[in-house]
Amino acid sequence: MGLEVPAGTFPLVALLEAIKIFSFTTLGEILMKKSLLALAVLGAFAAGAQAQTSNVTIGGFFHVQPKAYKVSNVNAGARPAGQAMKTELRMDDDAGSRLWITGKEDLGQGLFAQFYMESRFGGDTGSGSTTFGFANGDTFVGLGSTSLGTLDFGRMSISNYTQGILIELDRTGSGNNFATTTFLSDVGGFGVNKSRLNNFIRYKSPNFSGFTVQGAISPSGAFGANAEGTAPTTGTANNEYNDGKAVQLGLSYANGPLYLNAAYFDVEVEGVTTPQTNWFNADNTSLRISGSYALPFGLKVGFSVDRTEIDNLAAGAAMGNFTNAAFSAVTGGGTVSSAGKVRRTAWAIPVTYTMGANNFYAKYGQAGNLSNWTQRDTGAKYYSLAWDYALSKRTAVGVSYTVIDNERNGTYQPFASGQTSTHNGSSLFAGEKASVAALNLKHSF
Repeated sequence: MGLEVPAGTFPLVALLEAIKIFSFTTLGEILMKKSLLALAVLGAFAAGAQAQTSNVTIGGFFHVQPKAYKVSNVNAGARPAGQAMKTELRMDDDAGSRLWITGKEDLGQGLFAQFYMESRFGGDTGSGSTTFGFANGDTFVGLGSTSLGTLDFGRMSISNYTQGILIELDRTGSGNNFATTTFLSDVGGFGVNKSRLNNFIRYKSPNFSGFTVQGAISPSGAFGANAEGTAPTTGTANNEYNDGKAVQLGLSYANGPLYLNAAYFDVEVEGVTTPQTNWFNADNTSLRISGSYALPFGLKVGFSVDRTEIDNLAAGAAMGNFTNAAFSAVTGGGTVSSAGKVRRTAWAIPVTYTMGANNFYAKYGQAGNLSNWTQRDTGAKYYSLAWDYALSKRTAVGVSYTVIDNERNGTYQPFASGQTSTHNGSSLFAGEKASVAALNLKHSF
């Protein structure tokens, strides 16, 4: 929706109506109409403000998925004695339903102001949690130029996550259907580069013959950090309390059937001076290269390669995790060998075939072994088969089957499994396998 009324039109009409009030011939009539005068004047100011307002759009989507979630290859040494793993019949929202408000104002001479505010909620529960909430999605305000690009300020998704996912998007948006939202953005059981970062300042270039560039920096030097560092007032002095930052760079090329993307992300955590056992306090760096090519008969083939390292980890540190299961040397498939970096490389090949209103998807990928780790066989295999059907431009339904198959000491997880905020299925311990069969429904508005 938008407002497209010439500036000044409404105020002029409102003021003329106010003048008409005084055309009455008696003082009594004027007093009887004094409330109309006040309303007319207020209307003039309000309409003046409205006439200068940018176009505002409200949109969003609902997503739900009944599913069957099964853990197999059970790690008996990690589970309680006698624990059996059952097929979990669930109703989840692996896309994160959301409501957004956007606005854009033409400032003239190719300049504009814009904002975007996104709130997320569970389509299955409606719950507001650490994952969901008012303005908890991408939320920013910025200024732009049609010839120079845009500069935005606020809370924004990391480019490795958003740009790489374009090669494998489907119409229902379930997180388990994407390599990008699962093992490509994980190092073992620890999720990196798969959400939004606060306090971002982001530049996005215009499109130059298919090329676009973006760069961003945040003084919040940790994933999920809400505030920049402050000097300690008690305890030990820390002269690196404000040295942290997050930097991202992205380059994309889109021209006809070809799409290519390279994205780099680097995090330096504030105030950290010694090797860490807590992976959330460790620095990390990621480089991802993705691409796809659409053939003329409805087939699109893509690829994605991600190399991520977690730095400044202490020797003996167990696997970090986003789940409600604390990893140990047994449940997490080993520990850090020596103080320093843990590194892994992962790749995926997604294939999409379109036939009328039907889309078919097949994806396969692998995560390699962790470096600087006490155990081998720490990788995983991923595969997903899915179909969706466009009931309309705004509504799609589909089915999917996705598997995360860990090697003996691998700890990769299905999307959002075991998280205290969403509980989208049981956590996996080292060597376990998860299968997810789902019916997916998405309605956009």
